[in-house]
Order: sequence, then structure tokens, then C-alpha cells
Amino acid sequence: MSRETDTKRPGPVAVLVYFLLAFPAAGIPALLFGIAQSAGPQQQFEGSGGTGTIVAMLVAYGVALLVILGTYISLHGKARPLYMANAILGAMALALIMTLSWQGII
Repeated sequence: MSRETDTKRPGPVAVLVYFLLAFPAAGIPALLFGIAQSAGPQQQFEGSGGTGTIVAMLVAYGVALLVILGTYISLHGKARPLYMANAILGAMALALIMTLSWQGII
């Protein structure tokens, strides 16, 4: 009886799910960054401050998306870490959808 290490390659569906879940999951850090930017005095989000918050959220989304997609290189070729990453990204995507629905955006 030999114990098989985690050398089997993930299937194409797991890879596709990773990249599909990356886009909504990157919205969670952007949403949290936007909340942090607009918290505090009311003037922070009004006027030109609102535009600055939106731009900061877009930059945070881009950075989070690059980090998530860049992480794939370290997961490539290993099935178990990719499946764990899919579960984490799925939970983040679900949290984003629930947050947006609670706010009445979707």
C-alpha cells in the first residue's frame, strides 16, 4: 500500500471555475476598501470625494484580481490547493452577492 501524494493534475472544469470565480471574488476587497474610504465624515463620499472613492475601489479591484489570478501560478499542477482556492473564492463571491442584495443593488 503506497500513499499517493497530491500529484494528480486538476481537471479543466476546476481551472475554469477558478478563473470564473476570480472576478466576483475580487469585488470583496474592493467593496471593503470602498466602505473604509467612505466611512467617517459625510463629506468623504460627497462631491469629488465620491469619485475618488470609486476610482480607489476600481484600483483595489484590479489589484485584487491580479493577486488572485497571479496566485494560480503557485497552485498550478496541484489538485487539492486548487479545490481549496475554489471553495474560498466561491465563499467570497457568495458574500459579495449577499452584500449587494442586502443593499438593494441587485
